[in-house]
Amino acid sequence: MVDTSFLVAVLGVGGTLAGGALTAVINSRAQPRAEEVWEREQILKVRAQESAHAHAVHSEHHSWLRARRESAYLAFLEAAEAARVDVLDLAIAIRERAIPAEELETLRIAARERMRTLLRTRDVLEIAGPEAVAEPARTHYANLVDYWRKPTRMLERRAESEPAEAEYGLLRAALLEDREQLEDSQRAVVAAARSALEQLPAAVGPTSRGEEAATQP
Repeated sequence: MVDTSFLVAVLGVGGTLAGGALTAVINSRAQPRAEEVWEREQILKVRAQESAHAHAVHSEHHSWLRARRESAYLAFLEAAEAARVDVLDLAIAIRERAIPAEELETLRIAARERMRTLLRTRDVLEIAGPEAVAEPARTHYANLVDYWRKPTRMLERRAESEPAEAEYGLLRAALLEDREQLEDSQRAVVAAARSALEQLPAAVGPTSRGEEAATQP
């Protein structure tokens, strides 16, 4: 007759051994899984850090470029307006027959220096870009050069002999016509500059790839 207590003891030992073996198998499989999860978390963490760094660099570059372009645009527009005013002062003085030659020469030199300053600001604007702003700026500069040459040529004409009254009238009419052209080209520069600056916001949001890397489970 089989001793049942012995069987129970044997079965108990066998169950314990089997349970231990099963636990060992589960633990051995769970450990690599835990390591994979940890490695994945570390990879996602590194990606999120890289994305945050790239975003910071991108945002800083945009802020720097926006500031540089805005400064170049304002300098050009201010120089253009100053040049226009000085050229107009010269033209008005030329029409005043009683203005001494020394004063006219001073006004001529002032207008010339203004045009040189304008050329320098135009060059800076072209470097700052983009071409969508540089192109209308070149047109505005060319219009101002034409505007400046008219009274300058009249002054040279007066150095040779006194121009006829009709020539003064033609100068005034030409300057009035140029003024409208200058207003149009100035508006074109302002519109292009505003559009270019709007494409460079002060703060740029994180990229979608960076967000995915930071939030992906």
